[in-house]
Amino acid sequence: MAIPGTATVYPAALRTRPRLSLAVWIGGACFVALLQAAASTVSWKIGLAAAIALIASLVLVARPALLLPLAAITVVMEHVSLSGMAVTRLLAPGAAMVLIAEFIRGGGRIRPSPPLVWATLYISWATLSGLWSEGPAGTRFLLQSLVIALIFMFAFAALLNTERDLKAFLYVLVFVAALMAGLSVMAFGTPTLDIPHLDLLQAGRSQGAVGDPDFFAGMNLVFVPLALVLASDTKSTAARIGLYAATLTLLAGTFTSLSRGGFIATIALGFVFLASHPERLFRSRREKAAALFIVALGCVGFFSRPFLRDQVVSRAESIYKPKNQEEASGSGRTELWKGAIRTAQENPILGVGFGSFSIISQELILHTPGVNPLVFQKRQEGDNFVAHNTYLGTAAELGFTGLFLYVALLLSTGMTLRKISTSATRAGVPFVGRVAHALMLGLFAWAICTFFLSAETARMLWIIIGVTLALPKLIPEAAPVRGRRYRTPSNAPTS
Repeated sequence: MAIPGTATVYPAALRTRPRLSLAVWIGGACFVALLQAAASTVSWKIGLAAAIALIASLVLVARPALLLPLAAITVVMEHVSLSGMAVTRLLAPGAAMVLIAEFIRGGGRIRPSPPLVWATLYISWATLSGLWSEGPAGTRFLLQSLVIALIFMFAFAALLNTERDLKAFLYVLVFVAALMAGLSVMAFGTPTLDIPHLDLLQAGRSQGAVGDPDFFAGMNLVFVPLALVLASDTKSTAARIGLYAATLTLLAGTFTSLSRGGFIATIALGFVFLASHPERLFRSRREKAAALFIVALGCVGFFSRPFLRDQVVSRAESIYKPKNQEEASGSGRTELWKGAIRTAQENPILGVGFGSFSIISQELILHTPGVNPLVFQKRQEGDNFVAHNTYLGTAAELGFTGLFLYVALLLSTGMTLRKISTSATRAGVPFVGRVAHALMLGLFAWAICTFFLSAETARMLWIIIGVTLALPKLIPEAAPVRGRRYRTPSNAPTS
């Protein structure tokens, strides 16, 4: 209900953007042609990939909002590559061009907020660490990865300007993720299933198209609350059924990933979900009860299959009842953690440099007191020598200074999402509020999963931050009344 004497004003970002001039389009086309020609001199495959990417960039300059669902697809299918280059790296230059074009025309706007401040401080500290890095090659690689993640963050922060764009992005994200999860579950149950260009399994564990079972589990848990919000919002029965099916498929993918971190995060997410007020994610208590019933029924159906149940239960038991040294060490993770802790203690303020731990870890860990070399040496040389713990890895590479900045970034993002959830509901845009709460739950699950992963530059985290920066633009504001204001008439006697 509108407040008398006020008017609802939508942010300027929702108005029509100014169009680019003909000269800019011609110049952009010439630039694209030159880049494509240069790429073709290296390899025809690279030239073809460059042509596709650059043509797509020109299309996206005309319709920048299309970049968001496209980015969602590449993140969910990050392990897919073209000419040896991951699809997210192929999209990044085009996304940067779209962002530049939007800022030039005045359509890309980002509001200052605490997550942006903490992100800036963290990025600055990570960049400065290159001055004292003990592994410059690792620092350069991880900074490149961070730049790509930041392009995705700024793309969502600047280009997500309407509720319609938000829904389009979420539908694509959830259904593509559910498709990859469904294929992975099928491959888990039928190991002979082979789909060209998709490695759905890693050592018998589901990994979707992201290249790592633990990342796969963490991303699925981010998507589950979003799928439930979409199911509550839609008026189409078919869409609601499809979204509930997607939710169950995402959970099944998490289970078949056999990720111990994913199992712990699933339990924690379940408790937080139960404790949340129904209106935070749903339109009514009845909808929350229906969602709980469907999820419970789906889990019963999943665990009724002996093969699936035995695999998942056996893996889960290794968390609290390990059968051998490798399980007790978390497949060698605890040995890596000892090396990361030692490094952080020896370099408490500066660390050894962003991305350096993977360069120096092999020799470092083998000379760390308390490390079991029999467990550690089972790992392939040059593989999996990152800290496998975002927090300990950050402390080792950026010191406790960097760890403070990273944790502050996570906390400020979560607190901002909670504030958005409340303000959006009060402003009459409950869908935006529910999405904010769902992202907060997803961020919580992701923070738990990354206790077992090195995920400082994971695209998923930075997209969450980018959407957090964009959501306030979707909340209408009340404009003050223009014109003269009159005081209340006085009843004092006059002479």
